[in-house]
Amino acid sequence: MSGTNISVQKNYYNDAQMTDMNSLSNALLARPTELSPIITHLAGKDDKRFPLSFLTEGVGNAKSIDRLEYEYRVKTHTLKTRPIQVANGGGSLGLGGATFNLIFPDKHFVFPYVLINSVGEQVRIMGEPTAAGGNWSYPVQLVNPDLTATLSTGFSVGDLWAKMYAPVGVDFSRGNASNWETPGKVRNKIGTIRKSYHMSGNAKDFVAEFSLPTKGGSTTKLWMDYEEYTHMLNFKEECEMYYWYGQKTYDAAGQTLMNDENGQPVTIGPGLLEQIINKDTYSTLTEQKIKNIIGDLFYGMTDAAQKQVTLYTGTGGAREFDEALKSHFGAAANSWKVGGENRFITGSGRSLGMSGYFTSYEHVDGHTVNVVKLPLIMMVKITFK
Repeated sequence: MSGTNISVQKNYYNDAQMTDMNSLSNALLARPTELSPIITHLAGKDDKRFPLSFLTEGVGNAKSIDRLEYEYRVKTHTLKTRPIQVANGGGSLGLGGATFNLIFPDKHFVFPYVLINSVGEQVRIMGEPTAAGGNWSYPVQLVNPDLTATLSTGFSVGDLWAKMYAPVGVDFSRGNASNWETPGKVRNKIGTIRKSYHMSGNAKDFVAEFSLPTKGGSTTKLWMDYEEYTHMLNFKEECEMYYWYGQKTYDAAGQTLMNDENGQPVTIGPGLLEQIINKDTYSTLTEQKIKNIIGDLFYGMTDAAQKQVTLYTGTGGAREFDEALKSHFGAAANSWKVGGENRFITGSGRSLGMSGYFTSYEHVDGHTVNVVKLPLIMMVKITFK
């Protein structure tokens, strides 16, 4: 592997040049927080096995903590929907401009805001909500000058409504209440993993030699047994597995439910996949599905234009992505040509070949999706629940 400022190569062991003073193994024991990120950077720069490690520790985007439990804040979206808790007949709700009631689980909505349902129908809250058996009943009126109009949906249990704006009269109006939310807080625990390994008798015949830049602009060389370096990469791969697929072993109260052979708690923190709340599924991947998912991901974000999205997947996922975009263009011959050149069919006559695969997609909102095949996904078969 090589890079602009840092490189590592396999070499023969040399007693004269490779001493305890320039041993990377010894340096890691003395300065782990300084040198471990360099190893991660080297491992992840040219090797696709460690994307999370590379994007965090490998580029200096990591933070040390002094306890096993950690917290971080999450900004919530202010434009939240609320579901109907109690059905309200339907059929003639709002007829003739009549006021009717919608029952929600809490007092999130504020008088005199306008609410909107899933099909675009709007109602204005006409007064303060009142308690209704653990829920809250809101008096509302349709925002529609047609006196024959009625509410077509949004009155059944589970139907969603969202808050929009607060219209008031021209004169003698009063200020309305406001609702605000502090960022949410997520609390998790970190786990401890370890790896033991044995080295063969001739392991010192080969070493991994590292060329590292110094503050003065020169280069220093460090070394370690090549087999030890290989084991270190294997350990980093196991750590990467943990970062993605870790499943917590403690309950909501923080009580660890697994013990080792010595009776000590085995704490496993949640990996990235377990911490992702919003998930989606599909039967057949299509261009429309890709477009909708990316659109939903950045919905309402005013600063999200030109965002780059990396889609980590296995071989099967990369194949489905390619097939989805090819299916979108259809079988028309002109669909496969760019500037008059056929990018997928090569050769001529009876000797034809097909080449070219889609690995990126530019969304209508300006986001670009890039497909990256992740080896560990190909190694682990997982069922999303």
